[in-house]
Amino acid sequence: MNTQDFRKLINRGLGSAILFLKENQNRNRKYLRAIQFACTNNTAYDPQVEGSRAEYLWEAIQFSGFSEYLQEAVLTALLASTQPYDIEQMLHLSRRFAENGNNTAKEIMYKTFQYNERWNTFIGADDLILLDGTHGLLYVTDVIGRKIISDNYYEDDWILSIAEEELGKDNVHLCLSEASQTNPNVKAYIDSVDNFREKEAPLTKDKIKTYEEIKLQIDDINDKTSNHWYSYWGAHATEEDFLKAAHDFLAEDIKHKKLKYLYIFGRKQFPLNIDKIIDLAYSKDKALSFEAIWVLKKIQNEQVHELAVSLWNKNPRNYFIIKLIEKNYHDTDYRILEEILFQKHHKYAFHDLGMSILKIFEENLSSNCFDLLVRIYNLTWCSNCRRRALEIMIKNKIAPDWILKECKFDSNPDTRELININLMLT
Repeated sequence: MNTQDFRKLINRGLGSAILFLKENQNRNRKYLRAIQFACTNNTAYDPQVEGSRAEYLWEAIQFSGFSEYLQEAVLTALLASTQPYDIEQMLHLSRRFAENGNNTAKEIMYKTFQYNERWNTFIGADDLILLDGTHGLLYVTDVIGRKIISDNYYEDDWILSIAEEELGKDNVHLCLSEASQTNPNVKAYIDSVDNFREKEAPLTKDKIKTYEEIKLQIDDINDKTSNHWYSYWGAHATEEDFLKAAHDFLAEDIKHKKLKYLYIFGRKQFPLNIDKIIDLAYSKDKALSFEAIWVLKKIQNEQVHELAVSLWNKNPRNYFIIKLIEKNYHDTDYRILEEILFQKHHKYAFHDLGMSILKIFEENLSSNCFDLLVRIYNLTWCSNCRRRALEIMIKNKIAPDWILKECKFDSNPDTRELININLMLT
């Protein structure tokens, strides 16, 4: 395998990268830079929701044949990095190193546990607690407490919740209670968390304006209220007010008002006749057409399907029409999905299109989706979408052996779990 292809695989988190290293141990020197880059740079599409890649990258390091070199490279990069997601990933990896006898890794984990201005929080507390138990917890709470005292910093209960889950609630409370008697930093930490928990309450909706109040804003040509705010109002308005807005929209002819009404129906299904919205979807005004399609995508209706096909026939590069097919898929639409997905797309556009196709086949079991799902599986940068593609293939009994084999080594922990469950059921 050439290095460029390998780099694409490991940066996307595909299990095939680990399988390749495993099957070619001691012959992987030319892939070192690619492995090192993936370890020191979080290349996940959305690191916040995709889970940790530490297990995946630790396997890559072990199978590389150059574990010592790569561990040192990661620790050196950790000391210098300022990027939060990269730091978080390298700390997860460093814990693996420490758990496997690398004492330097443990020292550096403690050294790099500090406040991160970009995230306005401390990174790595969970790793120190998982690695060192109550000793790690006491160190973490001491450091955070010091900042609470010196900078009027405020701490929520996230770290304490992790400690309670991993070490036992009673054990944690006894440990911190004893320490707080002699350590003002630990006491400051406890007080901050207690204050957070006392004030925390179920979220209540802000007072929702009446439709009469909203209509004044809609009528105001100088109104600068964001489309997201109108969408929020539509989602939370009373049924009576929502219906009033729908009736007034059908009677409205002024563009800026029509747009605001369309924003209102962006998150909740339009309750009346949709003919006017379909007409707007054909509009040459891109803003009106876009918002009309966004409203219609939530509606299951043959008219909406006919609109999708009509717009596609007029402009085969109007990829947004795929939104109209999400709830209105016919088997004959497969060619449209195929023509759209097999074009060349930027990774963000590909992700959006892929999510629409996944929604379609999550709702419509069909063995005639294999090529689309494999393309999403191979090319998406999102490991969650890759897992969803795999899940659809498994449900349709079309998952090939090569995908099932490599998904045991996927970067997404949920994908690995899905494979394990599937093996138990077969």
